[in-house]
Amino acid sequence: MKKLLLLAASAAGAIILKKKLDEQQAERDLWAEATKGSSNRSGSGFSGSATSTTPSPTQGA
Repeated sequence: MKKLLLLAASAAGAIILKKKLDEQQAERDLWAEATKGSSNRSGSGFSGSATSTTPSPTQGA
């Protein structure tokens, strides 16, 4: 009887672990999809003044 309970507990643990790993993989897939480059991005993943070519007011004229 103890062996059967141990087997059932092990199976339940394995199922829970498998579901958690599947959820983590799905999250990684979503991030990969959300952060993949597109044709209208510079590819750096950043935008804004760091890539701007116009001088800022502090640089002078």
